[in-house]
Amino acid sequence: MPAGFSPTPLPDGITVDKVFCDQFAYVMENIRAFIFKSHGNSEAYWQGLVSSMVVVLTTPNGWEGKHQHRMRLAAVRAGLVTEANKNRVRFVTEGEVCHSHNTFPSLAISAVFVGCSSFYPRQFNEAST
Repeated sequence: MPAGFSPTPLPDGITVDKVFCDQFAYVMENIRAFIFKSHGNSEAYWQGLVSSMVVVLTTPNGWEGKHQHRMRLAAVRAGLVTEANKNRVRFVTEGEVCHSHNTFPSLAISAVFVGCSSFYPRQFNEAST
């Protein structure tokens, strides 16, 4: 943390794990709404995506396995993945994201990619080459 920085304490009864869980649930809810809006309210399409999706979360460069473990548990609690498929949660550091951001469009994949911030999901369909 920067010198002199003092984070504001969370309200009583609110934990970092709860914040992660609520944030992940919010993001998932908005991704679902976006998919339904852009694909004609198709539950079958949504279920096809959810049943095979891989969730990639970013972490600060210095975070370790214990931090990722807590984020993975929050992803399960939020419904991003189930306990049985929690191995679909992957992590990349912010540095890796910055490095690969410009190379992603050149990847040859056949999938639906939904990139989103907390507020603005965007969908990119990439055809394999």
